[in-house]
This record gives sequence, C-alpha cells and structure tokens, in this order.
Amino acid sequence: MKMTRVTFFRSWWFTLFATVFIPLSVRSAVGDWNNMPTVSLGPTILEVDRICVNKLTYDPVIPFTTPRAARWDKALRGISLCGIEKWN
Repeated sequence: MKMTRVTFFRSWWFTLFATVFIPLSVRSAVGDWNNMPTVSLGPTILEVDRICVNKLTYDPVIPFTTPRAARWDKALRGISLCGIEKWN
C-alpha cells in the first residue's frame, strides 16, 4: 500500500502534535530559560550564561494563557543557583 500525504498525516498526527505541544506547554507553564544579553550583572553572570526561571514559584498557570490555576503565597525574594538557595 502506497502511503499518501493524507494517510501519513492520519497515522502520525497525534505523535507530531505531542512532539510539539508538550515541550511548548512545559516551557510556557513550568519553566523557561533566558540567555544573558549583556554583561550588566558581571562578573557574577557571564554574557554566555543561561538563566533558568522556575515559573511554579509564582503560581501555576494554564499553558498559553494568563489565568492562574491556583494561588500560592507570595514568592520570597532570593537567588537560587544550581539548586542552592540563598535568601535575603
């Protein structure tokens, strides 16, 4: 049986959808990373470093929307580097 574009899409649509949707949802709701654009925080953070943001610290959100799924206490001010937390 020759596979046409339609039969290929019908057989692989869920896999293709999940491959794109799940990682984007996690990045939207759970965590994100940002590249350091300048050396303004140097020498602590270099220009080539990536900053990981834990979005669950503030409130859990529904992916790709702004409403909060739940309300948590206000996040404390502090710095977390490689899992080691330092609070002011």
